[in-house]
Amino acid sequence: MNESKISIAEIEELRKKAEVERQVRREIAKNISGLQFGIAISAEQQMRIILRRNISEINEMLKAYAGEDRGITRILDEDKIPLMSPKAQLYIYEHWQKGPYHEIWDFLKVNVPYTDELAERLIKDGNFSAQQHLSEKAERYYLAYKLNDPKCEEAIRGRCFFSYFFEEIKEYFGKYGLTPENEVFLIEQYLNPRYHRDAYIDSCLEVVSHYIDCRKSLHIAGEKALIASGNHGLIMKYIKIAEEGMKAEKELFARGNREEVTAYFERYATL
Repeated sequence: MNESKISIAEIEELRKKAEVERQVRREIAKNISGLQFGIAISAEQQMRIILRRNISEINEMLKAYAGEDRGITRILDEDKIPLMSPKAQLYIYEHWQKGPYHEIWDFLKVNVPYTDELAERLIKDGNFSAQQHLSEKAERYYLAYKLNDPKCEEAIRGRCFFSYFFEEIKEYFGKYGLTPENEVFLIEQYLNPRYHRDAYIDSCLEVVSHYIDCRKSLHIAGEKALIASGNHGLIMKYIKIAEEGMKAEKELFARGNREEVTAYFERYATL
């Protein structure tokens, strides 16, 4: 039996390649471990890791960005966790059906904080379903996009419109509260929608009503916006369920609605 004998030159070539690969792996491991100290990995290096298609390396990088396996320093210094680059996140999203990226995307979409670019892309594609709490900017984009989506007119189906078109927002409110600024935006914009069909107006009102049901307590800016809206039904609802009572007392009294003020003091007496 003839055995193929490897030459000294071939051995040296394999040694060189192995040494290069060894150095690359060490560099990647060092960069990933540096994330826990707030040391960002460049967008180019992130893409290099992703394009190597080494599942274990990509998973380690994503776990680091997700905050897994962190030391106490990391936990106490969370504001320093760098975000992944938009390019890297979008690449994984756009290729999730190919090769190893399906498993990787399943982890990223739930655990790794989104860049605003990825969040907006998911919202446009109809693939955002409250997997994560959005940044204030992305949250505002989400509320505005759903309210002004040109598909709204096509989607109106009488009583089922709210559950059909705003189901994602309903789920989001069940998990997350809005920032004070976005709470005001929700109340002001959704109670004055651009489309005027009754089903759509009713559904937008129901979005705000659902938010009040979910959160039970608005920021004072949200309370002021609610009172300024003049929507008696929602104001009465909020007065009755507000867990901390109404903070915008001055604005409520200035509005001067007898039923609302009476309900406010009845609720106040129980707190």
